[in-house]
Amino acid sequence: MNKRKIEKLIPIAIECIEKTNLIIVKENKIPKEFNGYISNFGASITQSGLMATVAFFETTDNKSNQNRGNLTKLILNVINKEKDKNFELDEKIKLLGYIIENKSKKNIVKEEVINAAIAVKLAMRVFEFTDEMDSKEVDS
Repeated sequence: MNKRKIEKLIPIAIECIEKTNLIIVKENKIPKEFNGYISNFGASITQSGLMATVAFFETTDNKSNQNRGNLTKLILNVINKEKDKNFELDEKIKLLGYIIENKSKKNIVKEEVINAAIAVKLAMRVFEFTDEMDSKEVDS
């Protein structure tokens, strides 16, 4: 975890939350499920490892109210946007593919993911959590 990097990523994470359709933002409020998802994401990396966690979160066969795979897409958007100033936000990309593609740099990638996930968690605090949202998934 790199505190300076995380501070740099927080505004990027806020922008990604606001400009993508990955998390439904209505009146500066986001579904409360994402608070649980982002909290579980970090704990799961510690317990199960990065690839197992991301594979679980990207599983589309779940009964949750919100698509938890959108969280991993959001994390990858934050990573990519930070690397490339002209990056177009993309809701179709997958974090697991990025991790596998860069497995030769697994320690660097793990730190990137953890830093971006922490930035997303902190960026979510800018918004209010609500359970009054439409519970339909945002599929990309």
